[in-house]
Amino acid sequence: MRAFIEGDFAGDSNTLRLRHAYGQWRRALFGQTWSTFSDPEAEPDGIDFEGLNAIVLFRQPQIRWSLPVGERSERLRSSASFGIVGIKNLDIQPDDALHLTRRSTINFMWSPIPRLDLVTEFLWGRRENKDGQHGTAAQTQIGSTFRF
Repeated sequence: MRAFIEGDFAGDSNTLRLRHAYGQWRRALFGQTWSTFSDPEAEPDGIDFEGLNAIVLFRQPQIRWSLPVGERSERLRSSASFGIVGIKNLDIQPDDALHLTRRSTINFMWSPIPRLDLVTEFLWGRRENKDGQHGTAAQTQIGSTFRF
């Protein structure tokens, strides 16, 4: 059993804003927290500083019953993601305004010991401007995380 309350001062006029307030007992949860459509634990692992290009981060009041899907794939794991962000451009925007992006990632993570992750990640993206001009970019990142 646990209870959790979290707030910040990012509300209107820097007032206190309630972010999370819930109670949980085993698989039952009652209160306000991440929507079942935006569970941060279900986000793909990755090391890119900018994060995913399209992800839902939405909190809502709820009553929820959860069932585990399986045990976590332990020392070796991989994530893949693909996202599209489209913008409905206005006539007053310049021709080089962002219109559409596509971004994909794939990574491989190895945890030789429980507190250490070694990661190789490949990213690919394509940007299209309002005027139809486009370009692509690709990069490979190598990183590590050590949890104290």
